[in-house]
Amino acid sequence: MKLPGGCAAVLGLLFCACSNSGAVSVAGKGGGSAASGLATSVPGGMPSGPSGPPRYDRWDMSQPIQTRVECDPASNLPPLRYFLQHTGVTTDDPQQTDRAAAIVKVIAVGPNRWNTADGRRPTQAYIDALQHPTPAPDGTWPVTPNIVRSYTLQLIRAVRGTVSGSTVVGFLNGGSVGKDSIIWSGCQTAAERIEHAAPAVGHSYLVLYGPELTSPGLGAKPVQQPMIDDLIPYDPATDVLTDVTGPIKLADATKGLPPG
Repeated sequence: MKLPGGCAAVLGLLFCACSNSGAVSVAGKGGGSAASGLATSVPGGMPSGPSGPPRYDRWDMSQPIQTRVECDPASNLPPLRYFLQHTGVTTDDPQQTDRAAAIVKVIAVGPNRWNTADGRRPTQAYIDALQHPTPAPDGTWPVTPNIVRSYTLQLIRAVRGTVSGSTVVGFLNGGSVGKDSIIWSGCQTAAERIEHAAPAVGHSYLVLYGPELTSPGLGAKPVQQPMIDDLIPYDPATDVLTDVTGPIKLADATKGLPPG
């Protein structure tokens, strides 16, 4: 889910990306993230605002990257039904935030890694290349370097959109790899905001799948290695979701929605 509201910095403001659908601030030492007055890239996310090339911070990869991302509390977060309504539909929907929603069970937690194609630390050459970014053939811009943690999710049933296979490895923002650290606070997942803990093995959740790990593509692109935009605790015995806006039955959240 994207968070509405303003921005707050922690260690020294590098940028603040605010729109109707999101609010993120990044502070850090030796690192940064993408920023521009025309378009902003959030790690693992889509550019927001008018189209235009994002401007990426120049990192010195000879030094440890120490960055913190902090979002405002979701005090005025729209109800879950709003997000489900715009999930699993085509990219013709300008309010689409997620490609699929599904009931899953966490069956494994993997290590932290970078969101590069091979999971390795970005090279200085790659960071330098971001100073003059070029879009992919589909018009999307490079994804901001980020550290993520992998979760293997067993598919119980799809709620919106299409998910292939019995398991999907998804990724949550934030973590440490060696001396590098990118910490997300208050804007990672509903599960974190409610439980103040990482998703637990054996627990069931409603997951909202966002862009792929290394590409912000949405719509018809298959869910293969997605970013996890939200992971909401779910009780299969009662059909109740523990959302930040309060408990709600999944059947009530999806009642009357057109096919997604």
